[in-house]
Amino acid sequence: NQAVIDYLLEVCTFWVKEYDIDAIRLDVANEVSHEFCRQLRKKMKSLKKDFYIIGEIWHNAFPWLRGDEFDGVMNYQLTESLNEFWLNKNTTVKDLEQRVNHCYTMYTKNINKGLFNLLDSHDTARLITRMAKGKAVNKDTVNKTMQEFVTMFCMEGTTCIYYGTEFLLEGEHDPDCRRCMPWAEFEKGDFSSTHEWMKKLIALRKTIPALRSENYEFVYDLDKTGKSRILHLIKKDTEGKILHVYLNCSSEKIDIPLEHFVDKNILLSNCFSDNILFPDGYLMVM
Repeated sequence: NQAVIDYLLEVCTFWVKEYDIDAIRLDVANEVSHEFCRQLRKKMKSLKKDFYIIGEIWHNAFPWLRGDEFDGVMNYQLTESLNEFWLNKNTTVKDLEQRVNHCYTMYTKNINKGLFNLLDSHDTARLITRMAKGKAVNKDTVNKTMQEFVTMFCMEGTTCIYYGTEFLLEGEHDPDCRRCMPWAEFEKGDFSSTHEWMKKLIALRKTIPALRSENYEFVYDLDKTGKSRILHLIKKDTEGKILHVYLNCSSEKIDIPLEHFVDKNILLSNCFSDNILFPDGYLMVM
């Protein structure tokens, strides 16, 4: 119905002109007509060339990503791949590599740049709550959650942090995952350490081109079989600079060969000391 389409486009135009919004997310986007999505794109791009249109589609969304509708979709394929690895100790790094590769071979390279990567949302239980598996959140739970975030920040696409997850807010499935922000506790500094850690991770994502590069490689130098849970990712930027990301998701201590690095520039680490990466630890080094 063109009259309905025109009305909705007027609503979107109002938000751009009056409030200068930069993006729109369409809920349950696979149940919206393609014709509306095409007209929405033309209208929004005419108002702002860099306007970002994201769709909530949980399955393969290629029909909406042909250049005339959405800029990206919520990358729940990646969410499920990462969650499966951290929540299921029976999965191996090789399993993770296969699932991540699947996420980024479903679409073309230009589409991958616009994918909306996330670890939790208003439709899922909070990440830290899922990681705790019904138990009280403890240091080990936090460390594992940090590992998963580090891995997501290595992936190509647009990185999303659901409100409150910047300090690991807890919450079961909807509606508990939509609980109010604990502003009073936040302003008292109760979450300052986690919040500062997240800010460091964001700063690295912005300043280290290799971290947001499309070039990633799973390396099996610490485990030739790929059957363990010791993850070594290599990221390269367009100038050939290399970032190494180590994550120890096993129960064993592992020795990191820092002597192979010329600069030994450690960007971020946790549970790492004297070249030993302890269980649930990570290391980002260039």
